Parts: sequence; structure tokens; C-alpha cells
Amino acid sequence: MAESIADYQVIKDGRTTLDNTGQPEPNEVTLTFLFPSGFVFDNGTRKPILAFNVAAQSASSMNIFLNNRLIIDGLSFGSGFVGHITEAFDARDAFPEGTSFPNNVPLRIFLNSGRVVIADIVAWYQRNFNINPT
Repeated sequence: MAESIADYQVIKDGRTTLDNTGQPEPNEVTLTFLFPSGFVFDNGTRKPILAFNVAAQSASSMNIFLNNRLIIDGLSFGSGFVGHITEAFDARDAFPEGTSFPNNVPLRIFLNSGRVVIADIVAWYQRNFNINPT
């Protein structure tokens, strides 16, 4: 019998500063991680989730791309915002029909404006597994 479980991967354990105000830090970062086989494609209650911490050092806006496809558009923060972001997204946006797994997947965070520190980026998802009754 096929069932599914929640699973996650820590994509980055640590901080990254992104800047679009003319400072020397870059305004984007790309991280790669391995999406597992058995990934559940669902746009209902079992959507994958991208979670991370953010500290906005100025009013900021960012776009987030997964597998080179936009999954979060215009996520904005006021200056001084410090918090945790949990964003559910439709897996079919990032992984169109025909995508093979396991797959090395790029996660790109592009800062449109401002300056932010992001940390502890985690991808949560459902994956199928087989239960063998005894």
C-alpha cells in the first residue's frame, strides 16, 4: 500500500546577506539541493512549503525561483521586519509534468530592492513510500 509522509531538507543552515542598495553583498543567491523520488505533486492540502528566517535591514522585496520557475512573486518586508516566513506553493509550478526525480534543484532568491539577511532555509514536502503489511 502506498502512503505518504512529511519530509524536509535543510537547504542552508546559516545566514546570507542580500543587498540591492549598492553595498558589496550580492542581490541574489542560488542554492542547490536534491529533491527525492516519490515526491507528491499536490495543489491542495499537501503543497510543499518553503520556510526561512528573514531580517530586513531596509524596506525590501524579493522573488523566489525553484527549478528555474517563479514560485513566490514580490514578497515584501518593511524596514526592521524580523520574522519567520512559511510559504506554501503549488508543486506543479516548479515541477511541470515530465520532471524526473531525484533531481538536483536550484533555489534562487532574488532581491528586487532593499537589504535582508536570510537564514535557515528549509523545504518541506510530502513523499510516497510503500508499507508492506506483515
